[in-house]
Amino acid sequence: MFKLLLVLAWMLPMVAHAKQPVELKAEVLGFAALPADTFQMPPKDAPAYFQTSGRYANPPYEKLKAGAKDNAISFLSTGINPRPTGWKLPLSGQPIQGFSGVVAIDKNNFWVIVDNGFGFKNNSHDALLKIHQVRIDWVRSELTVTQTIFIHDRNHVVPFPIALETDPSRYLTGADFDPESLQVTATGFYLGDEFGPYLLHVAKDGALLAVHDLKINNQHYFSVDHPSKPTPSKPDGAPTAAIARSRGFEGMAASPDQKYLYPLLEGPIYNVHKEKWEGHQGKNSLTIFQFDTAQQQFTTRRWRYVLENKKHNIGDFNFMNDRYAWVIERDNREGDPFKRCAKRPRSNCFDAPADFKRLYLVDLNPSNKTQNEARKLAYVDLMNIADKSNKSGHAHRGVFNMPFFTIESVDAIAKDQVVVGNDNNLPFSSGRTPMKNDDNEFVWLKIKGLHTVLK
Repeated sequence: MFKLLLVLAWMLPMVAHAKQPVELKAEVLGFAALPADTFQMPPKDAPAYFQTSGRYANPPYEKLKAGAKDNAISFLSTGINPRPTGWKLPLSGQPIQGFSGVVAIDKNNFWVIVDNGFGFKNNSHDALLKIHQVRIDWVRSELTVTQTIFIHDRNHVVPFPIALETDPSRYLTGADFDPESLQVTATGFYLGDEFGPYLLHVAKDGALLAVHDLKINNQHYFSVDHPSKPTPSKPDGAPTAAIARSRGFEGMAASPDQKYLYPLLEGPIYNVHKEKWEGHQGKNSLTIFQFDTAQQQFTTRRWRYVLENKKHNIGDFNFMNDRYAWVIERDNREGDPFKRCAKRPRSNCFDAPADFKRLYLVDLNPSNKTQNEARKLAYVDLMNIADKSNKSGHAHRGVFNMPFFTIESVDAIAKDQVVVGNDNNLPFSSGRTPMKNDDNEFVWLKIKGLHTVLK
């Protein structure tokens, strides 16, 4: 009995550490923003139609109702606030934003991916898909687009008719794919898509090289937006697919040697045999897959990432080194808590501001063939970041926060430093200032105490 007590006493710190990630403090080293009203014209060989965008994104935005069974979503159910943001649709030109993933070249230069445009297949036909290279001047707090690569399918790779099927340019649009994550390799770019979900391989000149379905051995995981699934649910309300709308590949990390990609779903998988969503100990769990870039196929390995709350989502996922990674986990609320409504909801304040916005440090340990969980070791509270000298220009009593509905970009630029950015969901999100559409913000953070977790 005495020996058993000794063993239990020795195990308790390990159990406590596994269940309770420690909080790490962060401070602002730099800040930059791209104004929301930043647009560009389409390529010269694109149809003149694309000189305007957002034709189909007016209210009521999306008529599908959210439900526990079909898990379809609308802007209201996801938390995007339909309050006026000062914009009128359609828009002149193509929006530069919103950024949904980032890969650091160095601390000043980055690749960023732009999502499908306005949130859904049926309202983004006039939004062109593109990848930007951007430069950030942390001293002047300026973000500049230095290169734009428009994605096209002139090699007829897409296995279904695209929006510009008969146009010679065959540029891809938000009605075709919804790219939410990005990695860069010697052969070009890999994009994680939500509609298929697909893993897209794109050449450095923007030519689509391959469309990989999420297929492992003989098992195929479809989203309700996959071409083979024309309806989101059966007459009895049961899902027709394993992955709900807008819950495909949201984050995607890459091993430092670029041999493997690790796309991460935004939502749980629906188990048709058990008739329930995947979870762990009463919480939703998301799946991280592994893709072999040499073999050009998914492996059988996978990891489980457990959400803190069933209403949470992830925003991005990138490695710090060959073992540890950063994951953004956030609630579906927006609004600066320092601008909370005092009594009743009004247009110039936030009645239900953002609350849970975290950056988690996880241990994936890919070299351990038996580990199947992305273990949460620590977190940074993105609603409580030290900024005593107000480098961001948005600090309140020395505290900077990221009160956005979607925070969708993170990458390491040093062992204890990261860059984090939001997707401003033009023209729908207003988290920083009431009645004003958010800019695309990037903040450079130094994370304190990281060595105590990794020792």
